[in-house]
Amino acid sequence: MFYEVAAILFAVSFFYCFVFVDAKGKGFPAMGKRFLYEKLPNGIKTGIRMIPFGDKVVWFLERA
Repeated sequence: MFYEVAAILFAVSFFYCFVFVDAKGKGFPAMGKRFLYEKLPNGIKTGIRMIPFGDKVVWFLERA
């Protein structure tokens, strides 16, 4: 029961952040959206580029 409620709350908060929060705004929700949709993907791409053939992997992921 707990996991179902936690999953629903996570999904609703993710949907709220994706749809209603302005990433250029101020405050915690905007900071969270910038982290999820800008900083985290850029950090992952930077990390992947450090491995051999990383540029090709990033190219493939961006086109997928």
